[in-house]
Amino acid sequence: MLHLALAAPRPHIHKVAKLIRKIVDELYGEKSSDNVRIIYGGTVSLENTNGIVEIEEIDGVLLGRFGSDPKRLAEIVEVVNKNKLDK
Repeated sequence: MLHLALAAPRPHIHKVAKLIRKIVDELYGEKSSDNVRIIYGGTVSLENTNGIVEIEEIDGVLLGRFGSDPKRLAEIVEVVNKNKLDK
């Protein structure tokens, strides 16, 4: 069954993630900003995971209903691993 999911537009995700890092930097310093992990938790599906995790500031995704199917969950984990761990 195909689920259509609409995540926030990539430019918006990128802009907000950069803003989060900037605020953490201003409050706690560059080391903290570099070490904080930003997880995108909007509507994440297999179809849009790659585009989301390709954004440098995004470290991972938080799955809701699309993570309830073990096969699709494994596929999403594979996409994240390819973008974040294999580089």
